[in-house]
Amino acid sequence: WPSLYASVMAVLLFNFFFLPPLYTFVISSPDNIAALVFFSITAVTASHLGNRVRAQAIVARHRAEITESLYEFSRKLTGITSMDELLWTTCRQIAEMLDRQIVILLPHDDKLIIRASDPPEKSLDSADLAAATWAWRHDRAAGRGSDNLPGARRLFVPLRTARGPIGVIGLDSDGPGLLLGQEQQRLVDALGDQTALAIERIVLSQDLDQARLHAETERLRGALLSSISHDLRTPLSSILGAASSLDSYDALLDDKDRKELLSTIREEAERLSRFVA
Repeated sequence: WPSLYASVMAVLLFNFFFLPPLYTFVISSPDNIAALVFFSITAVTASHLGNRVRAQAIVARHRAEITESLYEFSRKLTGITSMDELLWTTCRQIAEMLDRQIVILLPHDDKLIIRASDPPEKSLDSADLAAATWAWRHDRAAGRGSDNLPGARRLFVPLRTARGPIGVIGLDSDGPGLLLGQEQQRLVDALGDQTALAIERIVLSQDLDQARLHAETERLRGALLSSISHDLRTPLSSILGAASSLDSYDALLDDKDRKELLSTIREEAERLSRFVA
């Protein structure tokens, strides 16, 4: 509208100052009418093209800002090793970029639980929880503004990886109407994909650490059993040897030899008792 208004004013001023009779809006010559029409078309066309270029520049600048924000978000996620820190960072980033209320749910014991939210949320109502679960199990958006369970207050978008959905992001706003436009939906998808990959990276890292811990535990267990087996073998051999001598050669042994063998059995048994204790 401002550019169209400027075009109309330019046509009127051109008529007033340059077309005879001067300083009036009267047009006396047919040639001047043609010139005025041509000038009007040129002014309106230039105005339209200017508006179009300006709109394209605004869109390009907006997309550049989004791309920069996505790059910065990706850099943040790369340096995060804690699951809680990752989820809270994601919540704040999406809430800031979209001006929406955000909640992230991940599965635990085959059901979804809230892991992070902005602003803080402790629980979801039954409609929202049903929509979140549907989105997670079917790998499709559900809830407000979607074709699936649209009665929910929030829109839930699955967090996808190559192995399937690993959770959902819920979005809400205080006002009625459309929750996300096409550009915002693409932004949510991009942020969600980055978040899902970061979650998978942390889970795999935790699994690897757990596997290393298990392997180290088994190694220490084997070393401990080997050490205990060696420590137990000596007294057991002494006890077995003394008992065998008493059993096989009792008639040939004098009292002194019997006492020595019995003393050996008792001492080695006490030694074993200390190991067990």
